[in-house]
Amino acid sequence: ELTAKEWLGVIDDLAALGCERLTFTGGEPLSRPEWPRLARRARQRGLVVDMITSGMGLDAAAVTKLRRARLASVTVSVDGTAAVHDRLRGGAGRHAEALEAIRRLDRGGLRVGVTTQMNRLTLPTLDATAAEIQDAGAWGWQLQLTMPSGRAASQVDLVVAPGEMAEVHRVIRRLQR
Repeated sequence: ELTAKEWLGVIDDLAALGCERLTFTGGEPLSRPEWPRLARRARQRGLVVDMITSGMGLDAAAVTKLRRARLASVTVSVDGTAAVHDRLRGGAGRHAEALEAIRRLDRGGLRVGVTTQMNRLTLPTLDATAAEIQDAGAWGWQLQLTMPSGRAASQVDLVVAPGEMAEVHRVIRRLQR
């Protein structure tokens, strides 16, 4: 894992290469105490800065830091309804924590988006998930297919097969309406 000093160098290198956008993502970026310093450096170098978080530990102090960091966007991962999200994220209460993070961000004046993995477990829950995240205050929603990498590499049975894409398209069209 890189030190804060090494990350500052990476940010400088990215800016020198013409990078325009930097997204802090997981693990959990809020668990790194130096993230505000890194975000400030990226903005000073002209990069647009975003964050994707699980919402774990996103308390009032974190909302204040996010607001001060002037991120272009903050996105919370919500992978289905409570039972599905908690199973995929490996712990009870993670779904409730993610929804509360959305509420805190919204109350804190930040426009928050949500990203959701689409797989065989989440697909049947997307209608209910849409209602939950909208009620929590989300402004946008990104759906992305689960790929067989990371933790999903050992759970390939979750990955939507090519023959199931017609159902994925039906669900997306229904959600758009």
